Amino acid sequence: MLRYAAQYRGKSKAAYQMSFLFLKDMQRMSTYTIAERVTLQPGHATFDQFCSPTLPLWKSIHFFNITNPQEFQDGQMPIVEVKGPYSYRENRTKFVKEVSSDGTKLTYTQQRVFHFDAANSAAGLSEDDVICTINLPLVGTIAQIENFLPNSSSFVKELVANFFLVLFAPISSYTQLCTCHRATELAWNYTDPLVQLLYSEIVLKFLHKTLPQPYIQIQLNNSVNDTRDSIIYTGSGDIEHIGQYIQWDGVTRLGIWPLEDANYINGTEGLFFHPYIAEGEVLQVFIQDTMRSFDITYVGSVNHLGLDALRFELPNTTFESAFTRSENAKWGSWCPDGLIYLGATQDPVVPIFGSKPHFMDGDPSLRWNIVGLDPDPGVNRSHYDTRVDVEPTTGVNIQVQNILQLNIQLNRTSLFPQMKNLIQETMYFPIMYISEHAELTEDFKSFLEGHGLSEIQTIYIIEWCAVALFSLLALVLFVISVVCCVRFVQMRKQQDSERTQLLSTSRIQLVRVEMASVLVRAVRSCTRLCVSKNWIAHGRSLTSDPGDHGWSGGQYTTDMLAGSSPHKQQVVRPMYRVLDHTGKVLDAAQVPDLSNTQLVKMLELMVTVGVMDQQLYKAQRMGLISFYMMSYGEEAVVASAAALAHDDMVFAQYREPIVLYWRGYTIDQVLDQCFGNRLDLAKGRQMPVHFGSKDLHFQFISSPLSTQMPQAPGYAYGMKLSGKKNCVICYFGDGAAQEGDAHAAMNFSATLGCPVIFFCRNNGYAISTPTHDQYAGDGIVSRGPGYGIESIRVDGNDVFAIYNATKHAREVAVNEHRPVLIESMSYRLGSHSTSDDQTGYQDMSIVEQWKREYHPTIRLRNYLLERGLWDAQREKSLHAAVSDKLKKGLNRARDEPKPHLGYLFEDVHSKLTPRLERQKRELMEHIKEYKDYYPLNQHES
Repeated sequence: MLRYAAQYRGKSKAAYQMSFLFLKDMQRMSTYTIAERVTLQPGHATFDQFCSPTLPLWKSIHFFNITNPQEFQDGQMPIVEVKGPYSYRENRTKFVKEVSSDGTKLTYTQQRVFHFDAANSAAGLSEDDVICTINLPLVGTIAQIENFLPNSSSFVKELVANFFLVLFAPISSYTQLCTCHRATELAWNYTDPLVQLLYSEIVLKFLHKTLPQPYIQIQLNNSVNDTRDSIIYTGSGDIEHIGQYIQWDGVTRLGIWPLEDANYINGTEGLFFHPYIAEGEVLQVFIQDTMRSFDITYVGSVNHLGLDALRFELPNTTFESAFTRSENAKWGSWCPDGLIYLGATQDPVVPIFGSKPHFMDGDPSLRWNIVGLDPDPGVNRSHYDTRVDVEPTTGVNIQVQNILQLNIQLNRTSLFPQMKNLIQETMYFPIMYISEHAELTEDFKSFLEGHGLSEIQTIYIIEWCAVALFSLLALVLFVISVVCCVRFVQMRKQQDSERTQLLSTSRIQLVRVEMASVLVRAVRSCTRLCVSKNWIAHGRSLTSDPGDHGWSGGQYTTDMLAGSSPHKQQVVRPMYRVLDHTGKVLDAAQVPDLSNTQLVKMLELMVTVGVMDQQLYKAQRMGLISFYMMSYGEEAVVASAAALAHDDMVFAQYREPIVLYWRGYTIDQVLDQCFGNRLDLAKGRQMPVHFGSKDLHFQFISSPLSTQMPQAPGYAYGMKLSGKKNCVICYFGDGAAQEGDAHAAMNFSATLGCPVIFFCRNNGYAISTPTHDQYAGDGIVSRGPGYGIESIRVDGNDVFAIYNATKHAREVAVNEHRPVLIESMSYRLGSHSTSDDQTGYQDMSIVEQWKREYHPTIRLRNYLLERGLWDAQREKSLHAAVSDKLKKGLNRARDEPKPHLGYLFEDVHSKLTPRLERQKRELMEHIKEYKDYYPLNQHES
């Protein structure tokens, strides 16, 4: 039997080898067929398509026409209308100069010609339509001047600016912020009086520049031939590299981007790729108009005219800023999310940025101050995304949409009147968006099928059928081998059966003896445990023993694992609420005794905070302030402020500014603190949103996480010793609860009997870390009993529940000198801060549902509406009043001087120490010596 099995295994091995050789032959035949049909060799159909593509190529352009140019220059919000598409048919011809001797490389030049096609343009459009847009030469010139004098004194800058203003005077009509041109001029190029003026010798010498051409060309490499050689791989010898660039337009590297690896020319031009493309593959495309290589990733399968194709798209990470994705720093993309820097492609450099149309998937603030943009571009994603549909067998692109919006950066500057009144400090203004697209036609489909696609697919199918056939054969051989082995084992077992039968009776008896011995030992062990005084006291299995130190009022048990499992016996603490999510009262007896004035004040502050969050978030994105944190979705914490006495001390984190507003902190004070100007109570020494007020009994917020927690019981203990009838409330988040300071704070407050309320805002996330990655137990409230602290869990979106819980907690803290823990369950609806992007880790569909259905403002609004205490007009008027006050306040706070530099050394000691005196003197001497390098005019004298 063994000899038979061995012989069969040998035959199986030979069969496997034959199968492998056959498959290799099939693969070679498939590769040969592809090489004959796909490689870029003269005489191949693919070569002809490469030289003169028959797949129809189109370029469509949409312009953003400014309808209020003068008002925009005067400081009002710009209004744009989208005009387009203006469609152009592209004829792309490549002139092959040489194929290398080994057939692996091809050298060519390219010509691209565009013809206006009125039939495929929007009805009524003409190339002669007049479009009002940003004056690109002016903005570019101002940017050049600003870059030329980055560290110069204000006097020098003003002198240079005045020189150019005098220079501009003869052509003042061409030096306004907005200018008008025909559509065809903006689409391709146009001469401009300002550019011609800049060509004067005196200006060129001043700028140390040699301008490349006396006309403006917004798009790069359009209607301009590639006069220098480009070299690509033909695919011969290595089909995987077919069409990939070796050299483009005479260069092997670009030399325009900040980092070396960004200057490599990788990928193909995008009309075809290597054959046999697989799902999940990443392809590379070099897009000439942006002078960048892009990765495109697989997103799914599609079908066009009966041809299956794989769809590839640009990933959203392409448009992330270098702040969000450090890898994008190599392109110089230090800009808001949703933009890519293209200024380096212009000569001279102009602050041009690319984006998706209407800033889709970009920072929302990019759309806020421009009227007429699509408010929800994601709805039209199919029209705005760049995508490539590739027939996977041949690697030929059968449908493409390459779309990009061009925007220019506008920076407010006092040096030039055209730009000193801009509505934003920095804004990115859309000029046009361009779509290069091609769609599969029946003619091109016939070409593919008639020049190798069907043959290659047939070979492909045969190859896989062979794989399936010989895989089945191998499986059959394997089953036969297994059967032979099983039969051999059965024979061995039969030979040993008699011997096994003789020994079986003795083995059974031996097992029985061993089991009996084990049982005896187990009984003896249990007996010894039962007589132990540590397990049974006074003959009872359960008892209370208040005399045990460190454990009062507990019970004993003989079950060692009783209550030890957090999963089997854990009780989830219920959540207290008074209003359901629609604002309906669940138990009338629980409605707090709040006056109508208090209720309306709560809602007014909640609405105000919502408006402030939007406007100040926008201000940060505009560059007015450096940082901001929103309270969006957690405004109900205002009810805790209403339950406190005015002189109760507050130790806050950073999402409780509404508590400070309840006590009288004004919008102007908020803006002064965010700008850090001379009116800031912290004298400019804190980050934005780190509020505080001695008069309002609100300790200044500190950045390090949870530092306020051990400070709060210390302050409360001082209150207790002084006999004051007050308490301290300490706000913190679920993330801060994981810090060691939280343990120290709660333990000290319980053992010392401190009148302190620990108010935890559990909003589901510690920056990007969800709570299920922070703890495995029942939230934060379950920790209180372990410290001996009374603990309450409330619905964090229910103002009544929060008010009642805080009021009760204050009574316990003040009257009984005991701490109380409140866990307020809410959900963070915004990003952690302006330095964070919630879309990377939160399910935005859930966020939107919370906004629509569970927002605390909606709940209280519905309650007041039902009782006639609120109406839509009142809320609209409040919105308008707060927005107006914020806009005026932003300008005022921005223009206020910064605090005196001497404040850097004050308010730590009652009197400056000798060391601080010396440091202060050295700083002032240094600044005096190098005053031109410091903006002293921005500070108090």
